[in-house]
Amino acid sequence: MDKTSKVEYTGYGFPVKPNVLQEHLQGLYEKNDKRIDPEIVLKDAKKKGSPIHDCFEWDDKIAAHSHRLVTARKIIASVTVVTKKGNKSVIVRSFVNVKTDKNGNFTTNPFGHTDSYYVSIADALEDDEIKMYTFEMAMQELGNFKRKYKDLMEFAKLFDFIDKNYKKAA
Repeated sequence: MDKTSKVEYTGYGFPVKPNVLQEHLQGLYEKNDKRIDPEIVLKDAKKKGSPIHDCFEWDDKIAAHSHRLVTARKIIASVTVVTKKGNKSVIVRSFVNVKTDKNGNFTTNPFGHTDSYYVSIADALEDDEIKMYTFEMAMQELGNFKRKYKDLMEFAKLFDFIDKNYKKAA
């Protein structure tokens, strides 16, 4: 892999500079036989002197509530429905997540939202504004996927196909 020239966050913001976080995680990776997992990170973060200590909520009551919200999101996201599209059956999520800014406008900015909720896929596809927002979010997620796997040559043809067809859809 090429030398890293810039380190950024990809969707989450933490009270640690991205380069400090990268260096610390790389250090944990090296110390643990070139592997890292959430248990290793959490064990390190429990130390008050760890640079990632403040990335976690240490008040158990607040942390428990936050964990339950994550579970609730997983429950909502886990439900799928089978719909018919022509003579094909298509499996889709029952609900899609939408984010709005302080003015109530839909936003794809991961840091620019003040409200996040779910709408049924049926309602999302009937409302032109939500439908366009859902498409924009899907394209953003697809872009993230491409950036994550761009170095794997096995995906080159897939990415070419996506690029050609995305331009048609846009």
